[in-house]
Amino acid sequence: MATNHGVLLTAGKVSTPFDKEVRESLKQLERPPTLVAILSTSASASRTYASFAKTQCDNIGIKFVLKEVGAGRWKEGESKSIEEFGSEGEGVEEAIVEANEDDECDGILVFYPIFGGRQDHYLQQARFSLYSKDIDDKCQI
Repeated sequence: MATNHGVLLTAGKVSTPFDKEVRESLKQLERPPTLVAILSTSASASRTYASFAKTQCDNIGIKFVLKEVGAGRWKEGESKSIEEFGSEGEGVEEAIVEANEDDECDGILVFYPIFGGRQDHYLQQARFSLYSKDIDDKCQI
């Protein structure tokens, strides 16, 4: 009986050609693109993802701006309670509109889940339907 052996592909082997192409393309621009990332939740997974996204942007030459609003301004280990910073999702709609109206902003990344369910779906659809800076392609309109 023949044995099929899988092939191990490391992320580096797959991403290196794309990474090089992106870096070269960015050098052609008159200014680096700016990504505004909106963190409006205290969820540690969202903050971790924000940190990862910043590292990746910095590595390839994209300006990363983290906009913390509401409970997103709270950091683990703070002496103040989360409530003192604002509620989960507080200010997220305003931050999305502001980023969309900012000519220096080339893309927007919102860290979900914020409220969960229908409220997040509303943000993904209605708030981005008027704009084209959604980089996560959450808007299906």
